[in-house]
Amino acid sequence: MMECMTLRDKRQYVLPIVLECMKDEDDDERRLVGVILVDELAASLGAEICREHIMYDFISLQDDPIFKIRREVGLRLMKISRVLGEQIFNGVMVPVYKKLSQDSIWSVRKACVEMLPEISRISSKQMK
Repeated sequence: MMECMTLRDKRQYVLPIVLECMKDEDDDERRLVGVILVDELAASLGAEICREHIMYDFISLQDDPIFKIRREVGLRLMKISRVLGEQIFNGVMVPVYKKLSQDSIWSVRKACVEMLPEISRISSKQMK
């Protein structure tokens, strides 16, 4: 369905829902859904929308007080990273990953370990 939508329609109808979910400070489950939506829709939304509207709200969730949100961010960094490209991956997403990999909660760190194969696939030889 997303492939049938124009960029304007994605901005007008889909983007507000995703952002509203990620920014809902009163409902942890909605923030969790927002992270999942970013993961599932990043490729369809495209690099421009992800870079201009989603990326910073998404990575701000690395500091969420709820560990389930932080864990989900760690598990779902890769699809948006692929969409955003190598430069943003290296400059923005890798530092987020590093921070989450040192989280005080074991399951957040475990999620980061589970993502290592994916990270190595898109990392440059220098980064590895």
